[in-house]
Amino acid sequence: MTTASRVELRRSLNVPAERVFAAFADATLVAQWLRPSPDVKLDVLELEFREGGRYRFAYEVPDGTRMIVGGLYRRIEPPRCIVFSWLIEPPDEHAGIASEVTVLLEQRGSATELLIRHERWERDDAEARHSLGWQGALDLLEAHPLVDPTRIGMVGLSYGATCTLFLAAWDERVRAAVVSGYFSEWRESHRVPWNLCGSQVLPGMLAEIEHVGLGALVAPRPLLVETGTEDLIFPVAGARREVGRLAAVYDALGVPERLEHDVFDGGHRWNGALAYPFLDRWLS
Repeated sequence: MTTASRVELRRSLNVPAERVFAAFADATLVAQWLRPSPDVKLDVLELEFREGGRYRFAYEVPDGTRMIVGGLYRRIEPPRCIVFSWLIEPPDEHAGIASEVTVLLEQRGSATELLIRHERWERDDAEARHSLGWQGALDLLEAHPLVDPTRIGMVGLSYGATCTLFLAAWDERVRAAVVSGYFSEWRESHRVPWNLCGSQVLPGMLAEIEHVGLGALVAPRPLLVETGTEDLIFPVAGARREVGRLAAVYDALGVPERLEHDVFDGGHRWNGALAYPFLDRWLS
């Protein structure tokens, strides 16, 4: 896919932003949660938490395999924003594939809205791998005393929207989802020859389930679809048609207000005009 694709996770934490910020800045706290699963051990080899400072994490799985990731802190604005590069070291199969992580914090009353955005992959399989990794971190975050498990949302653009739709369909812990630049139908989105790759479908699923079927698995939980009128990859005509079909599911469940379709002027990009109020509404 394009470098614009990304995965986003959003959480509402019932603690001040300063405490959430510290969970990224303190090596001891980082080791407690920044792991894809409880059986993966994280050793913080280096953490120089300042702009231009380096970090280096070593992940060890039960079979003894060790993966090391490191990078630089590019931007730090306490307690609101952290941006850092993410680069896996050899001999891992994804060594040398650079990406970027952005952490945004917003204080709202006594709670903090946390957004983690991982983007700028150079390979689709690396993107899928990291999506699963953040899903594992979701398991740990849900169990952490900082997290309110009843207020978990997920947002994604392009391939990130693929991850969002599939995960929300599969995992009911995702209480609200925003799918941007993806929701349509297989036939429409296949008109661009280079658009779809094998990482976006499961074996045999093209004949079994459409985007609208995945959306039906999300129902009755809130779902917002974003579509650009000039999106050539996931055309608006197919999106309107399939969202209309999905609306019948939400209507039948008695919750038509939980499905929204934001059709905006523009191409294959994130819009966000309705997304943030939508998440505020359904995750409050």
